[in-house]
Amino acid sequence: MFPISVQFNNLEEADVAIKAVKAMRDGTPSLVKEKEGEQITAEAGLTEKLVKALSYPDKDGIKSSIIETLFGAPASEWVAYPTMVEAAAEQVQMTKEVSARRTPAALRDLSWQVKQKVDPTDLSGKQKPIEVLAERIRSGGEFSYRLTSAGRRAAEIWLHS
Repeated sequence: MFPISVQFNNLEEADVAIKAVKAMRDGTPSLVKEKEGEQITAEAGLTEKLVKALSYPDKDGIKSSIIETLFGAPASEWVAYPTMVEAAAEQVQMTKEVSARRTPAALRDLSWQVKQKVDPTDLSGKQKPIEVLAERIRSGGEFSYRLTSAGRRAAEIWLHS
């Protein structure tokens, strides 16, 4: 370690910085431990909203297939878009070509459903509403997805209801 001089505008800023450094050193994902109860309540509220978003009708079963595929993957693993297309083709019993055309529409529909049910604050920092339900990364020209923690809980509730 070596000393570093940092200036803050007020004590609140310094306190936030100290908590952030402590959290980083502890490996704690949450910077505000004393508000864990509030965070759990907020996370439960978000999960409930996501369950409502998932409850829209799914005429062809592709949205259900996407959720099942994402939920079936380990929480830390990304699911490549082609995997979702193949899973939808198998589960809904359609050709891969048809699934390849319908899966993007199903993802857009899921994104719209999330946007209808969550608060604008839940969308802050997200490029698309689907990211409240499932994180996404772009690799090799295609997106890969994995459920957020709230998305995983919502999928579990929705799949088992």
